[in-house]
Amino acid sequence: MEGYLDAECTLTLTQLADKVLEEFAVELSTSTISAKLATKLITLKQICKEPTTCNNEVNKMKRFPFAQQLVEHQAKGDYIVYYDETNYNLFCMRSQGRPAKV
Repeated sequence: MEGYLDAECTLTLTQLADKVLEEFAVELSTSTISAKLATKLITLKQICKEPTTCNNEVNKMKRFPFAQQLVEHQAKGDYIVYYDETNYNLFCMRSQGRPAKV
């Protein structure tokens, strides 16, 4: 099971049970899988997948002039309005995974 989670940490317990059934022809309940993962210190955590282009050098350089201007406006005491700051993650995907504790 750990190998499956190393390859894809967003697998659900049901998907893990299906993989075990396919590979070993053994039916395991999701509670058994959950208990086994817990003994291996593998717990459910919130995940965040960052797009590969999000923090590359090109985009950092594009954001730099904006950040400079923002700091200048703040220093002058200009009134700043933050528009559409919903803090909503637009990427629609599973938001939990099972990493091993270190």
